[in-house]
Amino acid sequence: MGVSGSSAGKKARIINYLFKTKLLGKPIPLCVILAVTQRCQCDCRFCSVSGRPGLGPEGELSTEEIKGLVDQIAALGAVKINFFGGEPLLRGDILDLVNYASRKGLFVFIDTNGLLLDGEMVSGLKKAGASCLLLSLSSIDEQRHDAVCGREGVFRKARQGIEHCIRQRLPYAISTVATHESLSGAEIGKIIDFARYFKASGVRILLPMLSGKWQARKEELLDNDELRQVEDYLEPGFVYLESGFSRARRALPHRKCCASRKEIIYISSQGEVRPCYTVPLSFGNVRKAPLKKILGLMWKEGALRSMPRDICPMSDPHYRESVLNGARDIRDYA
Repeated sequence: MGVSGSSAGKKARIINYLFKTKLLGKPIPLCVILAVTQRCQCDCRFCSVSGRPGLGPEGELSTEEIKGLVDQIAALGAVKINFFGGEPLLRGDILDLVNYASRKGLFVFIDTNGLLLDGEMVSGLKKAGASCLLLSLSSIDEQRHDAVCGREGVFRKARQGIEHCIRQRLPYAISTVATHESLSGAEIGKIIDFARYFKASGVRILLPMLSGKWQARKEELLDNDELRQVEDYLEPGFVYLESGFSRARRALPHRKCCASRKEIIYISSQGEVRPCYTVPLSFGNVRKAPLKKILGLMWKEGALRSMPRDICPMSDPHYRESVLNGARDIRDYA
């Protein structure tokens, strides 16, 4: 592994990012969320990307296309790449992609449901240079978790995957969605206790968003009392909201949108560049134009500049009506 992929090289990347963004004021995404596939073995109840065109492997960015994109992401000065899906581990080249991104000096995170997280996969991910796995968990009750995933045996496989991560010392964090049910039943607290007991590096709490399966389900959004319950669970260095590089305790509901602050961008498995995986507006395709050029256009575009900063854009009625529905039907962008 070259110097750029070493621990020192990655620390230098963080310092470079902070210098350019905080002191020079340059817009650089901290994290690029890259969907390497839309395929998934599960049918999760609140999937935020469900309902978009279901392409097979032939429609996805190729190995070489993704490597070329990783080169562009590294050149931008981004710190972290998050391989996203669908289920990223369904890609036969995932270890090659992780290794390539790590060698470029990027922190590599991977969202996974855990179904393919056997000992061989965990060993391969560790050797390839994965920084952390983000393992989805809706409940510590096997039947409840499997019911949310729409498939039997998911909890059991995820639990085995955790054991492999502990044994092979591959960092992993639990990713969970705060819902009415998980808050009223104190499930979030149980998940946090579970994560601490099983040596997770942290717990990422996601908030309900009007995207994917919940695109029209406004009743799923948390009220202010529930948001304060989420706030009570936050713990600097262990329990955090959304971004693994933003673990400080935040005042809710006065949180800030990472996409509107240009801290994250999302690239679909077909190469479409969007502010976030929840916002179905495409500003260009990396198969047709360089990423840097697309970002320049996206960040100047009125649809992005008018994004609310204190709420998820998809949960803001005015933004949805004036920008998304006004520009084109949301489904045309999906």
